[in-house]
Amino acid sequence: MDESKNAAGMSAEDAELHQQGVRIAKSYFRYRGAEILSAEADNADAPDICCTVDEGTVLADVVAVTNIDEEEEVPELSVKKDDFWRCRRRAFLWLAEHRVSSVRYDLISVGIFGQHHARIRHLAGVFFWSDEPDQLSFYPEDRD
Repeated sequence: MDESKNAAGMSAEDAELHQQGVRIAKSYFRYRGAEILSAEADNADAPDICCTVDEGTVLADVVAVTNIDEEEEVPELSVKKDDFWRCRRRAFLWLAEHRVSSVRYDLISVGIFGQHHARIRHLAGVFFWSDEPDQLSFYPEDRD
């Protein structure tokens, strides 16, 4: 493995930016009343954030970018088939070690501009799993 990259395959600079994005996303979730259970920004097989919101378990991955203009939109969050399957895989790996009746997987985009300024885009429910028979599950479309 290239020593200039971490376990998630990121350079030190990218890893630091990702860590900053995860810290901002954790603050965002806390502001929304969530209890943060864990944050593992450097583990390629785990969600970046695990929290509980309104009695439900939420897993989330964070994408962070910097040097955006103040007026520029936060990078678009679009879910491709690979993104869906990555979220699904991480959710099931997490569920193998934790006992909960349902889990929701979210994606969060953080655009960092200036000192102490960021914009957040939150896409809730990229993947949902429940052991309740009347709950919905989301599946990707056949096309990208």
